[in-house]
Amino acid sequence: MPFQIAGSISAQQGGSLVLHIGMDRYIIHRKDLRNLLFLGNRVGIINLREQATIHGERREERILSGWASPSLTGRAILFEIGGPFIRKYSIPRRDIEQVVKGTARRAHLSRIIHGDTVHTGLAEI
Repeated sequence: MPFQIAGSISAQQGGSLVLHIGMDRYIIHRKDLRNLLFLGNRVGIINLREQATIHGERREERILSGWASPSLTGRAILFEIGGPFIRKYSIPRRDIEQVVKGTARRAHLSRIIHGDTVHTGLAEI
């Protein structure tokens, strides 16, 4: 399965993980990150969008936009983001752990390029 660099991840103050993909920002909250890394649970990915109100104020909107889950081997974390067309991304688990611990500021996020993968709701790799 080929990959291409598609974005990056960084830690946010407070322990949350931020995914930077193009102009979009997604977040995995600290408690969800614990469930993902230590318990192997599938967790939600929240899209952070800024919008202007009719009064000219800026407001941040949070929308559930996808899921993060460990790979079958447990050595990678997989992200499925999007509406009708799901984009899949991957990052080695050790890279996320380094960012969360603070030993690395950022890590690259790779997009999974595939043509014959069937979406089963389970993590592939």
